[in-house]
Parts: sequence; C-alpha cells; structure tokens
Amino acid sequence: MKVRIAGFTLLEMIASLALLAVLVTVMLVAFGQANRSLVQVRDTDRLSQVARSLLDGLSDYRLQPGETRGEIAGNIFWVQRISQLPGEPGQLPILRIDLQLQGPAASSWRLSSLIVQTPRVSP
Repeated sequence: MKVRIAGFTLLEMIASLALLAVLVTVMLVAFGQANRSLVQVRDTDRLSQVARSLLDGLSDYRLQPGETRGEIAGNIFWVQRISQLPGEPGQLPILRIDLQLQGPAASSWRLSSLIVQTPRVSP
C-alpha cells in the first residue's frame, strides 16, 4: 500500500511563484503611475499658488504695459506680460496680463487675465 504525503508538488510551487511575480509587477507599475500622478498634481498646485500670489501682488501697483521676469523658490521661473487693449477714447483702460510659469520637472502653466484700471484719485 502506497502512502501519499500531504504537500505541494514542485510544479504547483513554480506556478504559484510565477503568478506572484506577475501580480507584484502589475502592482509596482500601478504604484509608479500613482506616484507620477501625485508629483504632477503637487507641481501643478504649487504653480497655481505662485500664479495667484503674483496676480494678487499686482493689485497694489499701478500697472504699465511691459514685460517682467523673475524666479520664485529657486526653481520656478515666471514671465509676466502686460499689454493695453485698444479702446474708445474716454474709456477706462483695459489691460491684459499674460503670465507664464515654468516649474520643476518641465511643468508649465500659462494664464491670462483682464483688468480694468481706474484712474488715480488725488487725495
């Protein structure tokens, strides 16, 4: 009489290890893509905060057409172009602000805004 010993055969062990290797590879790819997405969201959020800061700072000054460049936080470069749109005589000046931001990892942002500038009121 032959007695069968309980356990797994070598073929079953190899098959389970191969399946485990495939699953681990799929999970690593998924985690890598999730990590890249998180980095991209972080960079975009950072550029958005810098853009808001730059545009908020414009409200304190009398705007003039021209171009301004700068760098913030050591690795975000920005270019701001202000141009006056044509209008009717006597109409309040409408200024267009084009802001271009270049962040780390080749992320970039461009946005435009229009501002109506009221004349200065003398005290």
